[in-house]
Amino acid sequence: MAGYHSALAVHLDTSYCLVVFMAGHYPDSAKLMYDAFEIFQPAISKALADAATHLYAGEWSESDDNSDRRSFARIAMERGTLYTTNYTLLGVHRVHILDTGIPGYSGQKHMGCYLYWKGQGPWGVRDNAAIR
Repeated sequence: MAGYHSALAVHLDTSYCLVVFMAGHYPDSAKLMYDAFEIFQPAISKALADAATHLYAGEWSESDDNSDRRSFARIAMERGTLYTTNYTLLGVHRVHILDTGIPGYSGQKHMGCYLYWKGQGPWGVRDNAAIR
C-alpha cells in the first residue's frame, strides 16, 4: 500500500540519531534504519577511535630530580578501546592494580564498566573526559 513511513532511532553507544522519511509502496522504514546504522557505524567508530588515540594514546611521564621515583604511563588503542600497557607510579610498577572486578562478571557485555568504576573509585579527567 502506498503511503508515508518514517523511523527515528538513536545509537546509544555513540549518541547520534538517524531519521528515515519515506513515501511509496515499501513500508519497512525500520529495516532501512538498521541498514543505515550498519553502513555509518564503522566510519563513526573509527573516527571516535582516531580522536581518542590523538587525545590520549602515547607516553605520559613526570619525574622529579630523583629518577627512582619516576611516574610513567603508556596508553595504547587496541580494537577501539584505550588500554594502559605500562603504569609506573613514583617508581613502582602498578599495572596489576588496574585489573579489578568480580570473576564471572568482568568482561561480560551486559555489565559494562560498572564493576571497574565501582571498584576503583573516582577517576581523573582530561579535557572533561575520563582518562581510565
